[in-house]
Amino acid sequence: MSFRFHKSIPILSLFHRANVQSSANALKFLREHPVIQKQMATLEVSTSPPTRAQFDTITKYMGGGYNASKLVEGAHGLDDAVSIVSKDESKLNVPFLVDWDGGRVVLGGDKDRLDGLLEEIRKNA
Repeated sequence: MSFRFHKSIPILSLFHRANVQSSANALKFLREHPVIQKQMATLEVSTSPPTRAQFDTITKYMGGGYNASKLVEGAHGLDDAVSIVSKDESKLNVPFLVDWDGGRVVLGGDKDRLDGLLEEIRKNA
């Protein structure tokens, strides 16, 4: 008799805005990618900004709160990013993809970087 532990399926969140071309392109690329097609990862698409807790986690994945400026135009830290986005969601620099299980973030819609993250998931599946 053998026991096999099942790995959980990684959850990916794309923070997205349809009127941003790079975001629309990233969403199309992700939905058509074999890792998503074969359900090796779950893709969630969020048209809302991250919550404060999500911002905190995402910036930690990126190396710390000072990286909030990469997510939010004009932000000088985590609290500032949350405040700015709560007043003007268009200041959120979309798209960005978060691998919650792997602790990784891909900023922008660079297909090579998106593919690299998805290929890492495929290798570990």
